Amino acid sequence: MGQGGPGGQMGANSDLARCAADGSDASISVSSSTSNGVDTWSITSSGCPNWDWSGNKTPGYAGVQSYDIEVPKNPIISSKPIMLNVEGNSVKGMVGIAKNGLAMFNGLDAQDRNAYEYEGLTLDQCGAHAAPMNQYHLHNPSTPTCCLGYVENQSHSPAIGLMADGIAVYGPRDVAGTPPTDLDECGGHVDKEHDFYHYHVPSDSNGNIKFPYLANCLKGCVTNWPNRMLGSAECVPAETQYDYSAQKIDWDATPVSTSDIESCTSSYTFDVEPKAGGGGGGGGGGGGKKPSKGKG
Repeated sequence: MGQGGPGGQMGANSDLARCAADGSDASISVSSSTSNGVDTWSITSSGCPNWDWSGNKTPGYAGVQSYDIEVPKNPIISSKPIMLNVEGNSVKGMVGIAKNGLAMFNGLDAQDRNAYEYEGLTLDQCGAHAAPMNQYHLHNPSTPTCCLGYVENQSHSPAIGLMADGIAVYGPRDVAGTPPTDLDECGGHVDKEHDFYHYHVPSDSNGNIKFPYLANCLKGCVTNWPNRMLGSAECVPAETQYDYSAQKIDWDATPVSTSDIESCTSSYTFDVEPKAGGGGGGGGGGGGKKPSKGKG
């Protein structure tokens, strides 16, 4: 497993090597393993973006992380979800990993404000930026979607990554190519094409993706995740469980050219506009507060 940095957040190190600006240092490798009798996915990643990140407008940079993560192949649904976006008690730091190996943070910045609204002007061409300790990350699905190697169409969105509980988060579209109407408090459901619980990027009636932009809470138990704000959460298995053998992520860190990004025909709009002077790069750390497990 990767080592924790300051506050227990893996990769949070201000002295990191700089990722290549052209995206060539991006890497992702996923293999099957067994840990303490539990079948897991072993995920290793450089944590570098696979695009030109020179548009990042925070004081930091994309630092090489060397992530080494294990998540369960068959996630256990908990009766006590872990809330991620509770004002005053939000989970800071890495709460998921995107399909290209980049860290995913929750929807709030370090001051517990809407991260897109207050940090949106610091994002690079694919919607990512650096945390204060140079951990490059997404707070929301990458846009244009070609940054993560897919194009939305009139069908179910593809998975954009895994949350810390091992459950996939998909884009905003359901099986008919329209936003799902039955998402629970965590932003997840089961549909006729995916007979296992999964998350969706939330969106409003106008098709704009909306806060918290990824999952609102973690429905599954978290084991071996290197952010200690999640590792202390109690796991109480729920009555209903699912078979995750059909859950698939198209992991890919192949560099994406700026010309391909600029010509991409698939992108997302947001429910708010970024504010000038809002700051940027917050949400890092992953300190020792126990995460809230009640309603937010």
